[in-house]
Amino acid sequence: MSERKDSESEKGRFGWTVIDSCGIPHIFRPDGIYCALRTLEYGKFTKMPYFVKKELLSCTNIEYFHATEIELKLLNTINFNHCDSQYGIKQFDYTDLLMNITDAEPTCKFLRICCSKLKKSSEIDISNYCGFLRMNKVSFLPYSVQDNKKCVPMFYFEGEMEYLQKYAVKMEGWNLSYLKFCCKIQGVNNILLTGDSYYVVPLDDLKKCFPENTKFEEFWPHKASPSNIRQYETDSLNSLFFFFKEKPTKRTMEDVPKELAIAPKQNNYRRNVHYIGPRYKHSFYYFQQINLYDRMINSISMKPNDVFDRWVTLEDLSRIYFYNSSIALCEQVVRSLKIEIRKANVLLNNILHNAGSYDINNNMHLVPLEKILKYWPQIDYMLKNVPTNKTI
Repeated sequence: MSERKDSESEKGRFGWTVIDSCGIPHIFRPDGIYCALRTLEYGKFTKMPYFVKKELLSCTNIEYFHATEIELKLLNTINFNHCDSQYGIKQFDYTDLLMNITDAEPTCKFLRICCSKLKKSSEIDISNYCGFLRMNKVSFLPYSVQDNKKCVPMFYFEGEMEYLQKYAVKMEGWNLSYLKFCCKIQGVNNILLTGDSYYVVPLDDLKKCFPENTKFEEFWPHKASPSNIRQYETDSLNSLFFFFKEKPTKRTMEDVPKELAIAPKQNNYRRNVHYIGPRYKHSFYYFQQINLYDRMINSISMKPNDVFDRWVTLEDLSRIYFYNSSIALCEQVVRSLKIEIRKANVLLNNILHNAGSYDINNNMHLVPLEKILKYWPQIDYMLKNVPTNKTI
């Protein structure tokens, strides 16, 4: 007869593991030693906001286990009788999870490194683990270090995948966790961050695809600081902090001045939509999150089963790119350029809403991505140069 997994806990047996000079209580099972996730959170990261820890841990691929009633009783005894409620006044219950002690140390290391970078601390050189590369001072690419090489996710280059395939390598484990951390900071939708492995391209191989004078420099978003973490806690974009976006301030206008309708010419507008995420099919429509001008935005097909038909919402454009302007102003500018605007049907509304698109009373409006790209210089120029003292 096999031994019960909580037989040692029934005897009241527990021990301590030291991680980063901090004692963490653990319990015993026949197949190994386990600790409660809560003991790590309270023991090492009590000052980190709960939603930040939750988002960071969602980047990992740790296997968690449910505790038995006997194990929960022992954990409560440890907390209240031996640790003076160090792990909270709430009793351990079925919502508390266990993890193998072998995962505890790398988990603490991951949280410590990410937390250090979010606090803009120089204590840890995060470039040894992950970060961003700024290409020619314009495009931003997240990377993670694997085998001492900086690697960029393949899904940022969907249109070039066939050419890059020969350089692709598989990334998983903690290297992948650090990559997901950077993707969350950039605002990549959580839908695209599922999976236990990604294919990535080493930077040295990626450089072969660009002209020799292309510059790749280390970069970190300057908005990554504790002072603006809390304001994004309930952001409907479902990203970690979306640090690539400035804090919104309101700006409207009475009408678009005619003299602003002519913007500087720009013939290479398409170069700013190089990095495209995986494509998903919902019912008859294709959903895809794209990196447009270094910010992530949802796109969807309006024609059923048409993989090349891409539309974005007017609401997302206004909120992500022109947050100083109202949605009404954004609509006015788009209409002035004779760009078609269509109202999303119920199904499209639901798909985009679940993917994190900005939604006002289930009333999304879609504009063709191709036209937005074509007239981007004019749209950008008009919305960024309107008078700030006028109202609609």
